[in-house]
Amino acid sequence: MSSAEFTVTTLGTLAGVAGAFFAYLPIAHRLRRRRSLPPSPPVPSASHCDVFISHSQADATQAERLASALREAGLSVFLDAWSIEPGQVVSIQRGEGIRSAANGILIFSHAAMASPETMDDYAAILNRVHSGGRLFVPVVIEEVPLPPFAAIRRPVDLTTSEGGSFEEKIERLARTLSRNS
Repeated sequence: MSSAEFTVTTLGTLAGVAGAFFAYLPIAHRLRRRRSLPPSPPVPSASHCDVFISHSQADATQAERLASALREAGLSVFLDAWSIEPGQVVSIQRGEGIRSAANGILIFSHAAMASPETMDDYAAILNRVHSGGRLFVPVVIEEVPLPPFAAIRRPVDLTTSEGGSFEEKIERLARTLSRNS
């Protein structure tokens, strides 16, 4: 290759590189601009609470009694009747409540065992327990056989005075939940 051919080849290569560089500048500007935009705000979620209480509709009175006692003990409680506002989508708010709660309680009764919604809560609470650090406490208000993953946990049994009064059992439960919040 002669020096003239070398010079022409070098100039052609430099022109190609320069052309590619100048063609890239507008793209690089758009990429830099996109990176410098502020991040979009996070999707709002339910606030953190100490405990999510799941129950069947038939057990609403007992659930409210339990929730009131836990609230009096200083815990923040997600209970449908208190936590879901008019106009909100119930299933979404319940899911957010389970996701944001440090602990989960499921009130076991015949009605709860027959309720698909309550059994969905059971599965979701267990999923949260197994994904890390959450506590699941079965609370028994009627003599019912517990499902396998509830049966392996020590329940709070409110069907008998054995183990203390209602207040003593709730006080112990509140201490346990507080340590895990």
